[in-house]
Amino acid sequence: MSRIELIGLVTVLALLLWIPTVSAQKVQWPGNGHTYEAALVPDGISWVDAKAASEAKGGHLATTTSKEENDFVYNLVAGDDHYWFLDSDHNGEGPWLGGYQPPDSPEPVGNWTWVTGEQFSYTNWVPGQPDNIVDDEDSLNFMAAGSLKGPTWNDVPNDLALKGYIIEWDQPQKGV
Repeated sequence: MSRIELIGLVTVLALLLWIPTVSAQKVQWPGNGHTYEAALVPDGISWVDAKAASEAKGGHLATTTSKEENDFVYNLVAGDDHYWFLDSDHNGEGPWLGGYQPPDSPEPVGNWTWVTGEQFSYTNWVPGQPDNIVDDEDSLNFMAAGSLKGPTWNDVPNDLALKGYIIEWDQPQKGV
């Protein structure tokens, strides 16, 4: 093996070990028969782009309409730090979910809805959220106050670059 080939091989191996990758695995929740998949985007993705990517795969951003469903969806990413980062206040910012506020909604709590139109009756906000502390905090993500990971929610601007999102399909998917 030449020196150039060896350098190339070492470079490829270093990149493979350095770039965090997660095999996306679709998982069905018995509670509703829906299928879910955590999508990791190491360079970050906006809520709008995560929504479009979910729809391009035939699903939608996850809607967690009960504590049990929220716990199930959270557990898809709870064991992997790559989906999370600490913000400037040392709160853990996690993947996007399918909750949003339509334009011109009363702030901070008015008109929250799911991308599917399901009733927004169950909530799991971090205490003090939603707060719309920054204008246009109109999209929903997992957030942990004072730690890296948690199953609670936060309202954030939809152009924030989060590390992933959760896709939901209302029907069972092949290979699950």
